[in-house]
Order: sequence, then structure tokens, then C-alpha cells
Amino acid sequence: MNFRIDSLDFPIALKKVQKFIIKKCTLIIGDKGYDSEYNHESARSYGLISIIPAGYEDIPIYWTRGYYRKKMKKELPNVYNQRAKIETVHYMIKRKFGNSLR
Repeated sequence: MNFRIDSLDFPIALKKVQKFIIKKCTLIIGDKGYDSEYNHESARSYGLISIIPAGYEDIPIYWTRGYYRKKMKKELPNVYNQRAKIETVHYMIKRKFGNSLR
């Protein structure tokens, strides 16, 4: 079985759904698995505000690399602890569109 990091598919998925979703949305929310500066920059390039919490909460802000990742750590501390709701939305999307959606 081959494992792949979902974070690599984030910019590709944004590009594929831009004509359907991005015109209607201003925010994009992801879980800690999508935490990378590149993903934040990709979302901003489409005019979206990305809300992706830091993958490693215990690392101090001054050690965190990237402008948007530091911004998430400063502005989103302990507010994002509602993972069950996010996972429910992911489940509903996969149920509607099938498992081929990554």
C-alpha cells in the first residue's frame, strides 16, 4: 500500500474547484495535516483566507517558519479545537462526491 501526504494535493484541489467554489467562498478551512506555508500561499493566490492550525502547537511562534503559519499561531490559539465538526463536513463531502475526492 502506498501512502501519500494529503497536503501535496491541496493546491491541485484548489485549482480544480476554483470555478465552482471559490466564487462563493472567502474562507477555506483545513486540519493540521494541511499546515504548510505553501498551502496558505496557494489559498491566498485565489483570494481565499486560509484557516489551517499549526501542526505542532508546542513549538514557539519564533521558531515557526512562514508568515501565514506564524499568523495562524498568533490569531488562532486554542480556538480550533472543534475537529469533530470538520471531520463531519469532510465525511459529508466524501459521501456526496465519492472517495475519489482527496
